[in-house]
Amino acid sequence: MVCVLIATVLVLSVVVFQFSKNIRNALQLETVETLKNVAEQNAYTIEREIEAMQDLLIGTSLELGEYLLEDKQKGIEVLTPLVEVHQFKRMAVADASGAVYSTDYEQMNLASHDNFRRSMAGEVVVTSAITDVVDHDDMINVISVPIYEESSDVVQGVLFSVYSTEYVQDIFDSDLFDGRGYSALINSNGEYIVNAKQSPGYGKKNVLTALSQASENNADAVKQMRTNMRFGLSGSIYVDYAGARYIYYTPVTLRNNIESWYVITVVPEVVLASRLDSVMYQADMLALMLLLVTVIAGSLYIIVYRNSKKQLKRLAYVDPLTESDNVEAFKVKMLRLREYPGYVVYMDIKDFKIVNNTCGVEKGDQVICEVAKKIAQLLRDKELVARVSGDDFVVFLRETNDASLLLRVEDIENCMKEISEELSIPRIAAYFGIYPTTHQESVEEAIGHAKRANQFAKQRSDQLYRFYNAKDYEDLQKNKQIEDAFEPGIQNHEFEIWYQPKYGANAQSMDGAEALVRWRKKDGTVVSPGDFIPLFEKNGMISILDEYVFEEVCKQQKRWQDEGMRIVPVSVNISRASLYYLDIVERYMNILNKYQLDIQYIQLEITESAMEDNDQMKALIQCFRVAGFKLLLDDFGNGYSSLATLNMAQFDELKLDKGLIDHIGDDRGEKLLYFIIALARSLGLYITAEGVETKEQFRFLQKMKCNTIQGYYFSKPLPKQNYGSLLAG
Repeated sequence: MVCVLIATVLVLSVVVFQFSKNIRNALQLETVETLKNVAEQNAYTIEREIEAMQDLLIGTSLELGEYLLEDKQKGIEVLTPLVEVHQFKRMAVADASGAVYSTDYEQMNLASHDNFRRSMAGEVVVTSAITDVVDHDDMINVISVPIYEESSDVVQGVLFSVYSTEYVQDIFDSDLFDGRGYSALINSNGEYIVNAKQSPGYGKKNVLTALSQASENNADAVKQMRTNMRFGLSGSIYVDYAGARYIYYTPVTLRNNIESWYVITVVPEVVLASRLDSVMYQADMLALMLLLVTVIAGSLYIIVYRNSKKQLKRLAYVDPLTESDNVEAFKVKMLRLREYPGYVVYMDIKDFKIVNNTCGVEKGDQVICEVAKKIAQLLRDKELVARVSGDDFVVFLRETNDASLLLRVEDIENCMKEISEELSIPRIAAYFGIYPTTHQESVEEAIGHAKRANQFAKQRSDQLYRFYNAKDYEDLQKNKQIEDAFEPGIQNHEFEIWYQPKYGANAQSMDGAEALVRWRKKDGTVVSPGDFIPLFEKNGMISILDEYVFEEVCKQQKRWQDEGMRIVPVSVNISRASLYYLDIVERYMNILNKYQLDIQYIQLEITESAMEDNDQMKALIQCFRVAGFKLLLDDFGNGYSSLATLNMAQFDELKLDKGLIDHIGDDRGEKLLYFIIALARSLGLYITAEGVETKEQFRFLQKMKCNTIQGYYFSKPLPKQNYGSLLAG
């Protein structure tokens, strides 16, 4: 019996030990995951904050660079409000010699400083924490950008913004593990950029050196961390550093920053130990009771096991902030609702960062809790809500059609308004991605589809919701492939220039042409202009394509002229995006001069929509006229037409859109064309009709004294070789 009792005690002791070990492992994994989340959130916050500062400086340098160098007093007056608004310590400007003037009127010379020399070489530089040369008791970080000479790559000086290192330290301030955890910012060599004041390494220069010096046992962990950071990888280590500690490190990705930065988040092992105290106490009591009576010990073991299992289940399925389901619980419960069709709705709060920035993180957490509470109150039987992360939620609503679902979404939107009023915060709203599920797909796939729809909803200006559409995702992938192929396509001259001739309405002889672009890849596949033109207009790449087409046409016109051919003017389209570049007139004139082509042989077509309510663009178009370009108002009648545009006296030629021409044969359409042509002629405009395809259309336009005809009636767009033959013939 004694042997049985001893054996039982030993077996139960092993079970208790294994149980305690499982708890420790689970809490250890949770600790590392929490460190990871904090580090990644801090890295994201730093990326956004510093990139915003970089963008501000770059924009200021481009707009005011030479002005800041020419008039110091005025420069200080311009920069001072920026210092106050963006909480900089100061801003400063240095000329090429390194002489500096700043918003706090300090004078110095930075010619020997590394960040000055690098920015003079064209870099955007963000420094580590350095001692302020003005206020020696303060640590600062400096962002510097080059100031270029207008319309050239020559650097004339450097623009600086200086902010206190405490500004970045504030980002790391948190109650992580009841204030016993902390974060810091280092570079890939381990040197501190910003260190938390509660860190045992505060005041030291290098965390890797500090870890190595703290204990020989840290050698392997330091080596692993150093190797991972060399390759831009995240990771976690366990070290002896003023006591046993867990460290998680993750990279910070900054535009224009050559140096690699890392956020590290640290927590002492005692945090894990303190979490284990209550559980371990019960385990110790169980072991003691085992010595007294096996039955009581077994009973206590069962109780502790069940309580601990419940605690682990809570960690796995309960969101710690809202005390409601997390996304893992949502997935499990969704599997039990497979017989109920409905909608998975993925939502996040629009511009939630504004709430955190203006009202504080604590108020932001309160908002998230209220959102979870309000949505839960709206749910019906067999419906779910869970917090995914941050301000993201996923909801399952049992509705049978889109209309009823949108009414439920509207109820959630009304809750957002109530929360704004009840908590006295800026007005909040949410983006909704909606996926109708029949449970044929996995829960993860349904959530993923709803999340993708949510991302597309953020691109809309008219609605805050978007239903999932597989074609949206396919189009996104297709557009990404087109964007990736654009630069190689330009370099490899895959974009071909085609020409559509224009014929005089009376003489019926070719007196001009319009340049059109076609994309034929190296493998022979052709990308439709309807696929790439709207995409490039949206992402700004169209300006590169505009200039490419302009140069190719100039080059070819000059080549035909040198071969003795009779060339006619060719018009080239210029998009709205291209008109945003203030130096575009100079760039186009440089191309003309490069090929020594007379300006009469190249014309510019501009759509009316590019000028709508934009005085700056109208002034830029006038600059084209002053330079000698003949300007054509393209697509007149294509939805944006305004008679006021005809009165601007900036265009030489009016091109009537095919949409107007197609109405020839209709009494109302013909009357409209009659009055437009009559008005344009009275204003001295040359008139071209686009899209003319039939003899009846041609005869009507000829009768209306339209000057030029363009369309399939005379000729389709022709490749360069065929058009060249037409010129030669």
